[in-house]
Formats: sequence, C-alpha cells, structure tokens
Amino acid sequence: MKTNKTKCLAIICGGTGGHFYPGLTVARVFQENNDCKACLFIGGHKVGNQVFDAKKFGVDVKEVKSAKISKHPIKLIVFILKFLHGYLYGKKLLKEFKPDAVLAMGSFTSVPISLSAVRMRIPLFLHDGNAKIGRANIFLSRWAKLVMTAFPPVNYNLLKCRHICTGMPLRPEILNAKLDKQEAIKELNREYSCSFTSEAFTILVFGGSQGAATINRVIPKTIPLLEAENLQVIHLIGKRDSKTAKSLYQSSSINHLVLECCDKMALLYSAADLAICRSGGSSIAELAFFEKPAILIPYPLAADLHQNDNANFYIKSGLAEIVFNKECTETKMKQVIDKFLTGAQHETKDFFFKKANAVDKIIDLISKEVAI
Repeated sequence: MKTNKTKCLAIICGGTGGHFYPGLTVARVFQENNDCKACLFIGGHKVGNQVFDAKKFGVDVKEVKSAKISKHPIKLIVFILKFLHGYLYGKKLLKEFKPDAVLAMGSFTSVPISLSAVRMRIPLFLHDGNAKIGRANIFLSRWAKLVMTAFPPVNYNLLKCRHICTGMPLRPEILNAKLDKQEAIKELNREYSCSFTSEAFTILVFGGSQGAATINRVIPKTIPLLEAENLQVIHLIGKRDSKTAKSLYQSSSINHLVLECCDKMALLYSAADLAICRSGGSSIAELAFFEKPAILIPYPLAADLHQNDNANFYIKSGLAEIVFNKECTETKMKQVIDKFLTGAQHETKDFFFKKANAVDKIIDLISKEVAI
C-alpha cells in the first residue's frame, strides 16, 4: 500500500457503530505508515466508548456537535444553530489538523465539517456502507471527488460525482482471525467454559451493539420448538433483554451461550453454521467474508429502509432468507430455520463479494486522487 501522496487524513463519522468502526479501521490502517497521521471527527449520541476505542489504537479523535434536520419550528432552529456551530468548529479543527484530504463516512454528522472542507478547498471523499447511498452522501456528492461504496449501490443515479465499489473496511480483528469450525468451537469452549461440539448445528443470533428487541423476544421462544436433535445456540443479547432470554434458554434442553456483548466476532462467525441478525452494512460485509448462511431481519426504522436493500444484496448469494420485522413470529421463524436445518435453503451461487482489501483500496484511491 502506498500512501506517500497523502500524509494527513481527516475522517468524519457518526457515533453509531456502522459509521464509526469502518472509519476507525481506515484510520488505523492509514497510520500503519509511520509518517502518516489520521484524525477522527465523530458526533452523535453516546460517543464515549468510541472515543476510548479510537485512543486505544493511537488515533486522535475530536467530538463534534450535530443535529438532525427537522420540520418542527423549534427543532429546526436548534438544527440551524448546531449546524452553524459544526461548520465553524469544523473549520477550526481542519485549520489545526491541516489534512491533505477529508473522508466522510456518511450520516448527518458529516455534513457541516464536509462543507467546511469544501470551503477550504480540501479534497473531499465519501464512503457509504450500505447498498442504498444515504441522503447526506448524495447531498455532499456534488462537491466530492469520489464516492466509494461497500456494495453496488441501488441509487447510484442520484450521485453527482464518480463512484467506485471498494467494499467495506472490515476491522483487522475480523480479517485476521478466521478459523475453521472445529478450531473455533475449541476456542469458544476455552474462552467461555462451554460444552459445544463441532458436530452440532450452531446458530449465531445477534441484533447489533444494543441487541434487537424483536429478535431477542422471538428467537429464544423459537429455538425450543425446533425438532433438530443436535443443535446449539450463541445469542448476543445486549443488556436490556439478557435476564429474560437466559431464563428461556435455561428452561430448554438446547446447549446455549448467551452473552450481553462480545469483542470476538470472528470467533463466533467461524463457529456458526447459520446467523440470524439484522442487515446493517457491516453485518452483511462480515457474513460475506465468512461465507455464512443467514436469516436477515431488516431493521424497520432504518433510514430510507436501507437495510432492506442490504438484505436484497446478500440474497443474491443464495445463502440467505429475509424475514421482515412484522412477520417475525415463532411460527414463521421455526419454518424458515427448519429449511436451513434440513438443507433445503436455496442453492449457493458463485457470489462471494468479500472485498477484503477494501481499506487499502480506499486509501490508495484517496492518495491517487489527491495527487491529480
């Protein structure tokens, strides 16, 4: 990887994991060259953990204020004030950091500082982690040099500049920790004192960093209804539903591991035969990298229903089924899971869209464009 044309990179991302962790991954890889420096500008709610994670990897981080646009008169005034503050504060930060380029990872958080960069004639690049490019990136594309996407975008016609599908910047902890199932099960047993076996069909259930209420409510009730004899379940539940789910699993004879959170997702993916999850961009990219069958339950409140488009993208692999949130009942989930347990799911297609070198590709593209 060559980054000699770009020594200093500012990365703007929202506070949610889907925007932040790909941005942090780019920053980490960019700084692997000793003479290169990255800084993360993050905004949104509850960014404390993200600040800690960035500093843990030696990445400078600055918190910025942001607000969503609203038609409500009072909220609109608040939005305008915060937007102006973000724009002016962004100019201040950019003057201090003096980046050669700015990379915005999407979300409303990125707009004020991106416009500051445009005003200061700093080259602006965009990355979108979903199959449907978000409104912020569409708006900013009129000033950007290039839009890079995690997946082939369904609404590329709305962009005002060139776009290239680079893939999703997956964390090194994901890319470098892939195991075969037998090794993963052994490691899982050592790490969590389980009694899992590599012969059993293993289902991995998760709903994002905070869990997912529908998944957490339905799946623990569905699993005991399955007729499979050799079955085990790993469920990342979040804090809110942990107690209830644990009691439901304990009342069944299914071998299970219920965790509130886990920082060893590569281990869990490697151990799993089937995933049941939402269809956020990072989840879809990770499923593709690990080539995992999945039952996808798109988050119904995702902006512009972009998780539906992500799920439709992964359906092309032949490995996935979609169950919409309103259809997610014990009866429906049992029916769909049974198809995977009996091997009756769709035939796997020659699909795999890993794009495992996405980070290097993004950095190289920025470097080349800045040099032009």
